[in-house]
Amino acid sequence: PQRGHARYACQCALRLRGELARCRVFGPVNMAVCTAEMVVGHLGTSQQLYYNVLGTTADLCFMLCSLGARLRTSILVMGETYSELQDQFVMRGVDVLDLHAAGGAECEEVYELMDEQETPEGEEWMYTLSDRESAAKEDPYEKGWRAFLDGDYEAAAAHFQTHVLVKGQDDCAQRLRLQAEDLIGSRKPYRRKLPTEWDPLPGVALHAGYTAPSPALVHRMSVTDL
Repeated sequence: PQRGHARYACQCALRLRGELARCRVFGPVNMAVCTAEMVVGHLGTSQQLYYNVLGTTADLCFMLCSLGARLRTSILVMGETYSELQDQFVMRGVDVLDLHAAGGAECEEVYELMDEQETPEGEEWMYTLSDRESAAKEDPYEKGWRAFLDGDYEAAAAHFQTHVLVKGQDDCAQRLRLQAEDLIGSRKPYRRKLPTEWDPLPGVALHAGYTAPSPALVHRMSVTDL
């Protein structure tokens, strides 16, 4: 793969989202970016070859597209992609997945990819990064997300409520606030169960201009790091 493939995949997803918004031809389109080892290439025989992406990560990316429809987000990324690119893109936490059903680790955080950060030239990037980190620590949504991950659900609910009051309607913040309120007093950390088979929401495929896509087709439509 190319160096910086994760960054290129996120840039591609953002540009595709912008182009689709301008076209106004398709309905909601959900994308996902995952970073891991996969089998990629032309598969088959000399008489018939087709391009495909195979592996647990490709399956997970497909399921993230369906999760994005449920969460009303357009682009989701997994924790490894977030860790690599958090200083280059605007991202925020939206969910925590239990990956046992998908053959993965115990759990992993899911983030929404929102925009690309401007990268200053020269030595200015050090000061800009410091300013961003300071701003993130004071952001009510970020405070709520960190409290949510730490299991302090009462504080998380309060921070998400503050975010909504300051920023206005925000589906993700409202959902996390309600989940945090339901979990107050619970000793068990929140994990979303990920089913082995997760079809898109009814009507999503139709609105997107295609019907009943096969997993292989969705894999190629998803933005997947290779």
